[in-house]
Amino acid sequence: MTEKEKAVAELSNNHVSGSMFLIMAYVPLLRSLASEEDYSKMYDEFSLVTSGCAEYAAAHAAWRHKRTYLAGRPATVIRHLVNTNSEFASAHPEAKDFGPMIPAGDHPEYPSGSSAIYSAFAQAADDWFLDKFNLADASKNTGPLTFTVPASKFYWTGAPSEDVTLEYENLNEWIEELPLSRVYGGVHFMDAGIAGVALGKEVGHACSRLLKRLRDGDMTATYPYANRE
Repeated sequence: MTEKEKAVAELSNNHVSGSMFLIMAYVPLLRSLASEEDYSKMYDEFSLVTSGCAEYAAAHAAWRHKRTYLAGRPATVIRHLVNTNSEFASAHPEAKDFGPMIPAGDHPEYPSGSSAIYSAFAQAADDWFLDKFNLADASKNTGPLTFTVPASKFYWTGAPSEDVTLEYENLNEWIEELPLSRVYGGVHFMDAGIAGVALGKEVGHACSRLLKRLRDGDMTATYPYANRE
């Protein structure tokens, strides 16, 4: 892996930094569109639908699907192939020593929870900006973004050995890279990341619909099932 690939994997797997990266991508855009008087109230609603609903709900949605598919992590699958498939073991001798850069959780691999969480936030934010300011695809209009992963001082022991500054044309570019970032970390297959992004977008839309119901005075929007009293 290159130092940049390690940095990409690090950012997507560190949920504190990843969430802050999302917030800091949208805040300048909100400040440029909202009046000084309205900014605080708008930021509160923005946070409600993104951090408060989308991130939280995406984690639950991802876990629901993980329990459905019970897919093995790359390390588990590769180890199994090495031990049971002599043709695979011969063609890929390096596989017997495979280990992920990032310690994989002991939960199923599919879909990627991180990809779902981050894309849910971005989709809810995009829906919100469209509703509030008639700005479509806000994640493509954040402007350039940077994030520096410091050498050997971040969350995972496999972090880059030198400072790496990641550069993106806009936030959407980072969202689209999420599936690959999970592969770099060695904790997911590409399909899991793609499915996670797709799931997250659906969650983001669902949170947007919930917010609309609350705005319209429907307090039952927060009820988890229709017959709750």
